Amino acid sequence: MPAITLRQFATALTILFLAALSACQSAGTSDVLDIEGAAKAMAVAVTPEIIGEGDVQIALAAPLSGGQAGIGKEIRQGAELALADLGAGKLSLAIYDTAGEAGRVKGAAQAIAEAGTPFAAVAADPSLLGAFAPQGTLPLAFATNEMARPGGTLAFLPSASDSLVYGVRTALAARQGEVVLFVPGEWPGSVAQALAQRLGRLATVHTISYRASQTSAQIAERARPHLSKAAVIAFAGNEAKIAQIVKALPLAPGMRPAIVGNMDWTGTLVSAESLNGALMPVPDSGGRDLVAGRYKARFGTAPTADALYAYDFVAVAAGIVRSRGAEALNRATLTNDAGFRGATGAFRFRTDGRVERLYAVKVIDNGKLKPLQGPAEGF
Repeated sequence: MPAITLRQFATALTILFLAALSACQSAGTSDVLDIEGAAKAMAVAVTPEIIGEGDVQIALAAPLSGGQAGIGKEIRQGAELALADLGAGKLSLAIYDTAGEAGRVKGAAQAIAEAGTPFAAVAADPSLLGAFAPQGTLPLAFATNEMARPGGTLAFLPSASDSLVYGVRTALAARQGEVVLFVPGEWPGSVAQALAQRLGRLATVHTISYRASQTSAQIAERARPHLSKAAVIAFAGNEAKIAQIVKALPLAPGMRPAIVGNMDWTGTLVSAESLNGALMPVPDSGGRDLVAGRYKARFGTAPTADALYAYDFVAVAAGIVRSRGAEALNRATLTNDAGFRGATGAFRFRTDGRVERLYAVKVIDNGKLKPLQGPAEGF
């Protein structure tokens, strides 16, 4: 990757007015998490730590103490580095320690609202997201599209379902046909249905729900009526049994359907002989190297994914403020169709709160992941 300056990186993180090259039409499914309990928690006052001296203040609520303090530290470090790299004296960051408690998450949200903060992020257990609804602030959660969260909150993280849809779209571009979708039986019916509906916008879908108590042969046999027209066999889960299901599928000789997995597939699946040639979409990591060296020099370790997401949260705000002014740090700017490109790859926010991300598609080749198709240049 060609070297670029920090100024160029900041510019890249402002709105990218690119031609639409490859639409990533993901739509959120519902994880149906009960967030009402957190929303009703009694607020606990939280005093922020302020980093930087810029006039425009953004906020980050994360667990800097308690059982998740290690993750919180990584998030803080990523945000701190982005502020140093890209803040240019125009931005400051208020960091609230939630300690992983609903009351402190709610207290942080109230303090953020009272401060008139235009843009704020929260990193918390999904069950606590209901406590983060700062009035008058544009909130972002370190959460996937499937995670329940207060209305108006932007999701930020990639998900297995999103990556699977991306991989199926890639496979269907090479060969049209129907899709056989295998879904773990413990998934809520509404979640499985939502995923099938998303894939149904691409092709005819046949959903096979399976239980751990069933044998691989029993599961594979249920797919038999649909295999002759199938161009893609997709797996929403990541359990080791998937390799045995594929091995048991009664596939006719000749042109075999593409096997498509998701970003949560484990090394056990990658090393399985029956999955040789399967496609595995993974989040775009092309921007990681732009940050990793400086992060390690400053903190003595390589950045984690959590640190990079925090970096991009701050970098998005910094890029907008630097290029368009504080008044542009609003929902209309953040949900522009062109999107952003950062340390965690290219992404864009949708008006309904979803995040769309680009994925690279890998192919399993004798137990190793090898590049098949890089992420698109833009949306």
